[in-house]
Amino acid sequence: MTTLSQSRPIEAAKLKPVLHEKIEQMDHQHLELLNRLLLQLEAEELANRLSAAFDKDHELGIAERKMSEGIEIQALALGANDKAELAERLVESLAISQNTSAHKAWLALAKRRRDEVRSGAVATIPGEEGSAMVRKLVGR
Repeated sequence: MTTLSQSRPIEAAKLKPVLHEKIEQMDHQHLELLNRLLLQLEAEELANRLSAAFDKDHELGIAERKMSEGIEIQALALGANDKAELAERLVESLAISQNTSAHKAWLALAKRRRDEVRSGAVATIPGEEGSAMVRKLVGR
């Protein structure tokens, strides 16, 4: 296998066959490490998607706050009976929403990871061991 000091950047169009060849030459330990790195890349991609989803949810929250201020002014102008009826209906509607895009993304990842572990496609390792492997690979 080529060492890092002998490696050179490869154009994207030629990269896939070169990577396939290198993967074919890897022993089990390196394959497991490569798999963990790919999982880390997936996790980073998911983190970026979650961050975007949180930002979107936050922006929606700001718009909702502005709208709710207008609703509050109107609600405060209601008579006592109407306020009581509105309050009752609002309390009934307080079920926690689990429909945010961030929640959906986390749930999808959790289910996929659970299924991978259950099927034996992925073996679990202690977090410290995985961190040590990554540090070793990136030279820290």
